[in-house]
Amino acid sequence: MTLKVVKTAQLEQVRKMATDKGVDSPMFQTNGLDNGLIARALDAVRYDHDILVVPKITAPVGGRIHILDGIPVVQDGDWDLAINNAGPNTGKDWDVRKVEHLYLPTGTGLQSCRLLLLNNNGAGWQAALTWAKQYPQLKPTAPRHVFAIGETQPNLHKKLGMNPMYVVATTECSFEGNQRACGVWWDGAEREASLFWVSRFASSDDWFVFLCE
Repeated sequence: MTLKVVKTAQLEQVRKMATDKGVDSPMFQTNGLDNGLIARALDAVRYDHDILVVPKITAPVGGRIHILDGIPVVQDGDWDLAINNAGPNTGKDWDVRKVEHLYLPTGTGLQSCRLLLLNNNGAGWQAALTWAKQYPQLKPTAPRHVFAIGETQPNLHKKLGMNPMYVVATTECSFEGNQRACGVWWDGAEREASLFWVSRFASSDDWFVFLCE
């Protein structure tokens, strides 16, 4: 079947609607084209369904969120090197160095990521995952995401006004019969990468990391 191209007159109707609704050219570009809202509207037109509204992300009561844009994550780089760069004070025989096989690369090369950090004021691991499920734009992170934060944000604890503090990847693994997660710990000038029990994350020092798409 030959695709009938949208007519100029129809596009002019869209332009008139935008003007009538007070949407100017910068708004149309930034909020419509750059953020993909118009693309989702066209999908809704094509498939005859309601447009998906992406909810605005808000912190849970008593919690905080912080966005890190453009974090460079090497998806398939050397595991030990990533740990060393993230946490220069990490021990050579620590468990975090033994779980590379449980976290296979999800891509290749360098990827620029937008990461959301959630502090839920000690509500814990499961509460963090439950909170994130209400936002379709949030996805779990792998250890390489938090290793990249440790490497590129050595003063993050100062920026967030919290010392000591942890950032935690939100994909767990089973190691030696326990559910664990990789994270990076800041304490003054020291940074360490570790493999923690997920049950340990029950304090206001913890920041859970999600990929924000």
